[in-house]
Amino acid sequence: AFLLATAFFLKPSFAATAADTSSGAALCAAGNDQLFAGSTGPATASWTKDDIINGRVSKSCQNLVGGGYGFYAAVSGRFKNTGGADAALKRFASISSLTGMPYWSETDRRNETLIRKASALDGTGGAARADFTLAEMRSGTDLYFSQTDNRSSRPVEYRLSVNEQKSGKIIITISNVTAVYWTVLPVFKPQALQSIYVLKPLGGGMWGYFNLSAVRGGLGIAGSSQQKSTLNRAVAMYAHFTAQK
Repeated sequence: AFLLATAFFLKPSFAATAADTSSGAALCAAGNDQLFAGSTGPATASWTKDDIINGRVSKSCQNLVGGGYGFYAAVSGRFKNTGGADAALKRFASISSLTGMPYWSETDRRNETLIRKASALDGTGGAARADFTLAEMRSGTDLYFSQTDNRSSRPVEYRLSVNEQKSGKIIITISNVTAVYWTVLPVFKPQALQSIYVLKPLGGGMWGYFNLSAVRGGLGIAGSSQQKSTLNRAVAMYAHFTAQK
């Protein structure tokens, strides 16, 4: 979600060399809690606004993040979590753990570091600080963090909000507050990168994970390349999140 920038193709360690860029019709249902992938690995899909306009993909996914985006990507899976909601929230609270997160660069054809630096912020535009506490994650107020990846030319500030429901389901929404720059060019405007994460207890110490990422704008690169970039950055986040203990 907050792992979306210019067009790079991620190669997760648990997947084949290419990510699925199917229509996304099945995974749209996951946004409504109809589907979480099996324990053998995540299910993935990506699509464009034209797929929605032409009826190939349900608008239910678009409704989760709002309209006006050009590319969408979904990742659905399961992860072991015996620590309950506290442990699940702590994984997202650990912003600093994103630093050094690896990915596969299709452009460079090698594994590289995706996130060079990430830290929580003391409010919007504030100074770097320690990771968020569990109390802050449950405070109901917006939280802010900064992230610099290996392609952007300056840090990007993101907003994180948490909605913890009585059913035990946790919904986390993340969007960019400041523009994403490549050299001197603003590649993505504020609010152009949007991600929603749905975490749901499934029983037996297993939790469901669903992420929908949406992108608006870019450098006008080929649509299929940006689809792969959006999807595979989302898959990289899934790999990072589910690997935490």
